[in-house]
Amino acid sequence: MKKYIYLLLLLTACQSPRQAFEAGDYDKAFKKALDRLEHGQGDPELRVLMRRSAEQILQREHDVRDQLYASDDPADWAEALDRNADLQEQLSPALPYLQGTLQYELDGLQSEYQRTRPLIYQAYLDRGRQRMLEFDTTSRKSTAQAAYFDFRHAEEYAGNSVEAALDSLVKAARKGGTLQARVELAPPFSIASIPSGRWTTLPGLPGTFIS
Repeated sequence: MKKYIYLLLLLTACQSPRQAFEAGDYDKAFKKALDRLEHGQGDPELRVLMRRSAEQILQREHDVRDQLYASDDPADWAEALDRNADLQEQLSPALPYLQGTLQYELDGLQSEYQRTRPLIYQAYLDRGRQRMLEFDTTSRKSTAQAAYFDFRHAEEYAGNSVEAALDSLVKAARKGGTLQARVELAPPFSIASIPSGRWTTLPGLPGTFIS
């Protein structure tokens, strides 16, 4: 059985770009064709296979990102943005061999990336503000905590400079979500005798919100 598995792995590793393409493994076909071109193999078929593989990869990723962008959750938009960046990284090395069409696709991906970052920032910011308005009405700590994480995510997409207003919102949400606890200990126990970190940890609550 082990010999069979080893032989199967060996055959898979030895797959040609065409075999990988025909098997529907377009990522592997693309990579294998690129590797061979980078090592000086000038077979024209390699460029054709790499281009066709790139087209399949682009279409697949376009469909996935469209589904993620259709969501109301900015976390899904962020996932789509990550996939965009990964795709650019995957395809860029093929530019010397597939200029023209591939450059057009990469320019489109970069344009999409630049458009989407501020939209994610604004979505997290708006949701955090809405949650803080709800907190002002209900005083629920969990709502302020959720707003805090929205604002922190917004910081990730704010660009080179974080607005002072956003910094104030982060502090307000953290303050609103913080629980204050009083600990009374009877001898021989004291705060110093409790293992570090234990007294600031409550199940299901990040240490950020305990004072």
